[in-house]
Amino acid sequence: MCLQIARPKWREPSRRRFWFGLLPVVLLAATLRLLSFDFSLPYIDHPDEPSLYVQALAWRGLADPIGNLAGYPPASIVQNILVQWVLEPLGYTGSASAVYANRLLSVLSGLLTLVFVALAARRIAGAWAGWLAGLAWAVSPLALEHGVYALADPHVYMLSAMTTWLAVVALLDAQRRHWVVWSTLAALLAVTFKYPAVFLLFPGGVVTLVLLRRDRRALRYLIVQAIMVGLVGAFFLFVYDATQMEMNVTQQAEGRLLANLLTPGRLLENLWSTIMPLNGVAWVIAAVAGVAAFFIARRTGNPTAHAGAVALCALAMAAHAWGVSSFTVMSENGRLRDILPGTPLAAVLFGTAVAQIGFALPRRLGKLRQAAPAIVVAALVFAPQFAASWALVQERQRPDQRIDLRAWADTNLDPGTVLVNQSNHKTFNPYFSG
Repeated sequence: MCLQIARPKWREPSRRRFWFGLLPVVLLAATLRLLSFDFSLPYIDHPDEPSLYVQALAWRGLADPIGNLAGYPPASIVQNILVQWVLEPLGYTGSASAVYANRLLSVLSGLLTLVFVALAARRIAGAWAGWLAGLAWAVSPLALEHGVYALADPHVYMLSAMTTWLAVVALLDAQRRHWVVWSTLAALLAVTFKYPAVFLLFPGGVVTLVLLRRDRRALRYLIVQAIMVGLVGAFFLFVYDATQMEMNVTQQAEGRLLANLLTPGRLLENLWSTIMPLNGVAWVIAAVAGVAAFFIARRTGNPTAHAGAVALCALAMAAHAWGVSSFTVMSENGRLRDILPGTPLAAVLFGTAVAQIGFALPRRLGKLRQAAPAIVVAALVFAPQFAASWALVQERQRPDQRIDLRAWADTNLDPGTVLVNQSNHKTFNPYFSG
């Protein structure tokens, strides 16, 4: 792998200016999420949210355990326990209050995802790349839709972005080579939320091997990483007994895992599903144009993105899509949330590609070199994405009719069994519906 480790040749604004430019992006993302995260509450529609709440009660000895959550990654359950410990002394009991608080934590993770995406892209191709990458995540309607549930997934997206940023810094900054260990630690933390997050170990592992080729002293990083992975793996296998978990999606693919990995169509489908939340067609166009702009800029002496870091992000995104293809693709079960951890990497690459296009423009354009591609992308990509996200916000602000139905039933029907259809299977089960 050919690496460009030297400092970039572009004129970089100060750290304060970068954060000043990123602040409106964070506020935009926060507005979209805070206006929509509490949809349907106190009714809880997603079955996994109350399941984690009840499992946390079971760990505390206050409820019967849910059988199919035996061996479930512990981080989300521990998070629910901590939330319950905080809320109950304040008088907030029940699943609806806990889900509300846990969704707020998911919103926080979504905003941190944006920040880590922006930081990684800035390292690779400058401030404009960071702003654009962050904005791509901020306005994505699919990232918004899947990123506010009280589940493990939003935290995995955040840790995916953090892992990438730490690995990129370790690759490009000679004073922070040890950050590759923190990258591995972030990936292992993601595994405590969801086991398929094991594929997020790729960036830290690859950077360590690259550093090892340059400096044998990097062997110490590899040893520390191996010890951490071994300890976490031993804990899950021999102490926590993660093998008892009923992973329905994986079990459905049992016996076909290797065959699935060797099926190129599954990889391609997952790659498309990874970039789709950012507007897949626009992403492909930007990527192709960005590669062409890289070679044009290099030939004309204009600034270029760090080729090695771009390759790292692209390979990591492909590795995640390939690994997940062993047990899921969108056409089989529609589980986009299993594929979305690769989307922060796609956002980094998108911002980098657009910034690289600006680098290739004539120098006489001055500051307009970077602004012009950003304006085009904002008009053609981000504006439609924002419109779709705003429509989702408005849809989620509508009151859930099942709340009114339950209130009417409590007032007008005699206590006892109520027969309902599938659309109301939880309306009269407050243990799971809030």
